[in-house]
Amino acid sequence: MSRTDARATLAAEQAALLTALLQRGTVPAHVDPERARALRGSLRSKRLRTVQRVWPRTAAALGDRFASSFAQYALEHSTQPAHGPLADGMQFICWLGARDVLGDAVRLEALGVRLRTVFDRSGLCRVRRAAVGTVWLRQAQRLVIAIRIAFFGSRPREVWLRVPLGRQRVH
Repeated sequence: MSRTDARATLAAEQAALLTALLQRGTVPAHVDPERARALRGSLRSKRLRTVQRVWPRTAAALGDRFASSFAQYALEHSTQPAHGPLADGMQFICWLGARDVLGDAVRLEALGVRLRTVFDRSGLCRVRRAAVGTVWLRQAQRLVIAIRIAFFGSRPREVWLRVPLGRQRVH
């Protein structure tokens, strides 16, 4: 076998192993299944920690439920390393939203990220641009309007308006 063929074979085996670890595929025959299970668990823990670090308010708002909810999400969604933990966290929040378990703190954190980022081919990227976003806070019964203003040559400024729209209690 030539050096080029050997490299191509090794690259294919590594790709198969990576796919098995990240997407819960079958582990190649030459890999110890116990080590593969341990590595898979280690990668899931690392993924959880990085999303926790990038989305601190979401992690705090969910408390003990964060780890179990993220584990369930991670089983359903393979990791996308090119997109990074910011995009992974945004997808996790969308997943939570589909299950109707988002609290106000999580909605606010997601709004802040949406103002400061844009999706491109490599995932969520921070940008310096003007933006407007809204979110409805169920518990507070308020509409939050966030405006990001970007002036030429200066750091963007943000203005957040909280508008009460629910029933006002009269005492």
